[in-house]
Amino acid sequence: MFFTLEAAQAAARRMLGNAPDLDIWGVGLHRSLLSSYCEAFEPEPSTPRRAPMGAGTAEIGVCFRSLPFVEGGEVLGHEILVDDTSWFDSPESQHLDESAIFRAVGVVPNEDGLIDSFDEALACCDELDSRASDTQHEMTGWLSWLVVRYPRP
Repeated sequence: MFFTLEAAQAAARRMLGNAPDLDIWGVGLHRSLLSSYCEAFEPEPSTPRRAPMGAGTAEIGVCFRSLPFVEGGEVLGHEILVDDTSWFDSPESQHLDESAIFRAVGVVPNEDGLIDSFDEALACCDELDSRASDTQHEMTGWLSWLVVRYPRP
């Protein structure tokens, strides 16, 4: 994960020169979700004989280095993800039937498999949270992350 488009493009030039068909994607949260996301990942106070837990990469990018999307990108849609403290999980990575979630709330994904409407994406998040007790990991906290594709350098 990179905190700036320039850093991602520089890494792509250095490390992905032989992979011209890969994209650079930016992800971000809607302003209305920022405070609850950041509160959920606020570190617990340290206790004796226990090191304090620091923020993960996504939390640093969203809560401490929050910036608007850089112009020049193409909005692809909203992806439903949960931040599992060290990585993002999608419904499919958790072996959940994302199509069933879409059908339950009446959402039709776009050609990229993402959701065009923020409100529809939130409805999918609510549906996933309501089904958490029926899943192996009882995962909640699903959020709508906007995905923007940027040109390779």
